[in-house]
Parts: sequence; C-alpha cells; structure tokens
Amino acid sequence: NGEIAINMLKQNPPYGAILMDCQMPVMDGYQTTQNIRQGMAGEDNQKIIIIAMTANAMKGDREKCLDCGMDDYLTKPLNILKLEEVLQHWIKGGEKPSQWAGNSGNWAAANSSQTAHRANKLNPGENQF
Repeated sequence: NGEIAINMLKQNPPYGAILMDCQMPVMDGYQTTQNIRQGMAGEDNQKIIIIAMTANAMKGDREKCLDCGMDDYLTKPLNILKLEEVLQHWIKGGEKPSQWAGNSGNWAAANSSQTAHRANKLNPGENQF
C-alpha cells in the first residue's frame, strides 16, 4: 500500500526509480506520488523517478498519471522491452522527450522501431510478463 511505500522510502537509501502501481489499498499510487512530490517521503525522494504501472489503458489514464507527478506510464501486461527502454532513459538522466506531445502512449512508443527490432529476436510471448 502507499503508506508502506512512503515509509520504505524514508527508511532506506535512495532508490533509482519507483515502479508505481496505481491501484493500491489504503493509499493509491496517485496519492502516494503526490505525497512523495510534496516531500512526505523525505526531501531526497521528491524528484525520484516514478513510472506508473497500471492495467488502466483508457483515454485520459496516462494524463492522470502524469498530472499527479509520475514521470512515465506503462500498461499491463507489461512489455519487458518497453520497461527496459523506459528505465534506461530515466536512469541515464533523461527528460520527457518532445515526442510526448500528442503521443498516445508513453515515451517508449515514440521509439518503437528499436523495441520492435529487439522483439523480433525473442520467442513469442517472451517480451511480456
């Protein structure tokens, strides 16, 4: 739950990124993200990379995640190649690319040719979990 996530952030050394489930008990991912951004998990965590992981793929869900302070958005079932791309982008200090404007998916969708190339090397079903 979100309260546990906030406490874990306060009690542990900084993490590289958070994969935030949007639908959690007690405090959902949206409120948890807002609380992290407001400093409730410590000043060191206010700018931590937060990537939404959600089954919600309806129109407006991506914007809801970004509006509450999340940095990126991935839908379930999770494509491991997109996860890898997103993590590499953010861990390397990336910013939200200009391709985000008007893009119906996350930033990785704007770079899907590399993802498709890698996916062709995998066995069917190997790129999702």
